[in-house]
Amino acid sequence: MDNQIKQILNLAVWAPSGDNSQPWKFTIKNDHEVIVECLPENDNPILNVDYSGTYIAHGALLENIDIAASHFGLKTIVNLFPDQSNQNIVAAINFFDDDIKEDSLFDFITKRCTNRKSYKKRPLTREQEFKLQKSIQNIESVDVKFVSDTEDMKKIAAAFSIMERVALENQELHCLFFNDIIWDKKTNDAGGMGLYIKTMELPLPMQYFFRLLKHWRFVKILNKIGFSKLAALGNAKVYASSSLIGAIVLWGSDKNDYIFAGRGMQRLWLTATELGLSLQLVSGTVFLGKKAQKDVSDFFSTKHRAQITKANKLISDIFKTGNQNIHMTFRIGYGGNPTARAARLPAD
Repeated sequence: MDNQIKQILNLAVWAPSGDNSQPWKFTIKNDHEVIVECLPENDNPILNVDYSGTYIAHGALLENIDIAASHFGLKTIVNLFPDQSNQNIVAAINFFDDDIKEDSLFDFITKRCTNRKSYKKRPLTREQEFKLQKSIQNIESVDVKFVSDTEDMKKIAAAFSIMERVALENQELHCLFFNDIIWDKKTNDAGGMGLYIKTMELPLPMQYFFRLLKHWRFVKILNKIGFSKLAALGNAKVYASSSLIGAIVLWGSDKNDYIFAGRGMQRLWLTATELGLSLQLVSGTVFLGKKAQKDVSDFFSTKHRAQITKANKLISDIFKTGNQNIHMTFRIGYGGNPTARAARLPAD
């Protein structure tokens, strides 16, 4: 079983994580048990409030493990946070031989990827939307909400773009973002952690211009003539070019809820891939909101804090979440094949 588990883990690591941070570590015990440990230091220290991003990524990882295990006729029993003295131990997973049917999403684990292109303005069919809605029905506590009205999507897209504006106007966020960019194909192909420049779907001249933007002094000068606003408007236009915009919501907001949110998000994303649809997570504004609520320091300017609060309220109002918590937001549509995709480090 040891060899099968290694194959399962090498499929599992194709789960999404913030800027491809891959914040996980594995230990195989007794030929049938895997200990999954998180590495929160791999994630953005500013936006990873309560390790929420790390735990969401692990939820997607655990869902991949469960799906991949079915391919090998194995059943999994997952014990979340088994060691109360070490919250970095996310799960202990036991594998058992079982006459289990292969999950239909297995073939799409390595095909799922982010597509940041503009999508065709074409609605989904009722059947597609039904399958997406149904995909998360067996994930504990998780709900998904969709918005497809054109005007509402434009409003949400504008709220999403607050992330780019703040990131270009806040020096610490700016530095973290540009330090995470992978600029060359060789590093990406080796499984390097970071955001590969070609996955951003920038025109070639803009890719070279982007290298200049990593210099904070240069960005400060550009912002005096409204560059951050123009960049946000451009991204809002891309975000609005969707068949629908969605949100993963739960009533709770603790480490277990983040895991469930990640599992639900992964099943929905794999289902979208199965349906031939493109998907992009656009959750930056949501994570800025978590930071703004938790952090009462002067990390955000008064102006930015107000913009973030207003944007998150608008998102919640349009999705009609009530007292539910939004953990992830995304857009879905017809984007064709992405120009590039992020590679992964092998599990071992």
